[in-house]
Amino acid sequence: GNSSVRNIADTADKTIQSMDEIVWAINPENDTLQHMADYLVHVTKEFLQPTAIRCQIDVPLTLSEIPVPSLVRHNVLMVVKEALNNAVKHAAPHCIRLNLECLQNVLAIEVADDGNGFNPGSTSVFGNGLGIMQKRLKSVGGELQLKSEPGRGTTVRVKVRLDPQNGN
Repeated sequence: GNSSVRNIADTADKTIQSMDEIVWAINPENDTLQHMADYLVHVTKEFLQPTAIRCQIDVPLTLSEIPVPSLVRHNVLMVVKEALNNAVKHAAPHCIRLNLECLQNVLAIEVADDGNGFNPGSTSVFGNGLGIMQKRLKSVGGELQLKSEPGRGTTVRVKVRLDPQNGN
């Protein structure tokens, strides 16, 4: 029937999208914090658009031109997407907040939802997704913090130190 055709189209869309992301991650013109923040906002809005979940963006209007190497951009993007995906799939939230700030060259990004929450001791909720997220950030010298309790929502916090001297 028609469904296999639709599946192929869906897959093609996803492939194009991930190509976009790879191209974005390796394009040296995108290597500033401002570009990265803009892109994360775009990805978050696009991700939540088909859902009924409200999207709250809390990002400084102007960010420094501090360079963010492509490896950092790529891994942070993947972790943010994973956090959004987990929230949408498991938490049944009304609202998801993306919060980004950079203080003393430390970039901190939070994806916070007001959904079900869970007991972080029982990480079965994320499966091994959490471990992968942690590895990704470790590989670029960052860290992942997870705060959650049943009924109180979940906050995934990413921290990465940026080097002002560091180009791609």
